[in-house]
Amino acid sequence: MIMRNSLLKATVLMSVLFALGSFTPALAATYAVTVQTSATSYSGSAQILVSGTVSPAPGTQTAVIVTIMNPNSSTVDIQEDTVNPTTGAYNGSTVAGGPMTCGGSLCWVQGAYTVNATWGGPSGTATAVTTFTYSPNTISTSTSTSTSTSTSSSTTSSTSSNTSSSSTTTSTVSSSTLILPTTSTSSSSSVSSVTAPAGSSTGLYLGIAAVVIVVAVLGVFMWRRSVARSYSTQAK
Repeated sequence: MIMRNSLLKATVLMSVLFALGSFTPALAATYAVTVQTSATSYSGSAQILVSGTVSPAPGTQTAVIVTIMNPNSSTVDIQEDTVNPTTGAYNGSTVAGGPMTCGGSLCWVQGAYTVNATWGGPSGTATAVTTFTYSPNTISTSTSTSTSTSTSSSTTSSTSSNTSSSSTTTSTVSSSTLILPTTSTSSSSSVSSVTAPAGSSTGLYLGIAAVVIVVAVLGVFMWRRSVARSYSTQAK
C-alpha cells in the first residue's frame, strides 16, 4: 500500500515538471559577429569590400547592417547585407570617393574611417567594428630610367707636302734636219705653299744644256756619216 502511494506521487511530480518545462522559454544563445575590409587603406575611387560572419548561423531572414563613418563621424555609406542561413557569412561592397557632401563639404575626406557591423534577430544582437584609412588622391608609383650617350670626337691632323715637279725632254734627229722639240710635262700636288730654293733652277738649266750638247754631237756624227756615204757612192 505504501509502495503504491509512492509511485503515484512520483508520477504526478514528473508530470508537473514536464508541464512547467513546456512553458519555460528556452535560454537565448550567445551570438558573435565579425567584420573586415579587403584592404587597410584606399585612395581615389577604389572599391571597398566588406565581409564577415555571424556565429552560430542565425537561420533564415536575417541581415547585418554595415555603416561606414568618416573621420568627422558623418555616415558616408550604409547597407544591409543578407546573412547566409547555413554558414552565417555575409558580404557587401561600396565605392570610395564621389561627389556626396556632408554638412556642405565632401564626405570622403582624408583620414581614418570606421566600419560598424550590427546583427540583430529574435534571439539577440551582436556588433563588430573595424577601421581603414582613405586618401582622396590616387597613389601612384613612377619609375624613371635615364640613358646617357657619350660621343667622342676625333681630330684629323693634316700633313703638308712640298710641290714637286718633273720635266721630260724628247729629241728627234733626221738626216737632213735637226729638230730639237722640247716637251715639258709638270705634275704638282700641293697642300700648302712652299718656295723652292734658288739652286734647283740652276741644276735644271745645266741638265738641259747637257742634253743639247749630246744631241748636237750625235747630229754632227750622223751628218758626217751621211757625207761619207755620198762620196763613196760617187766614187763607185
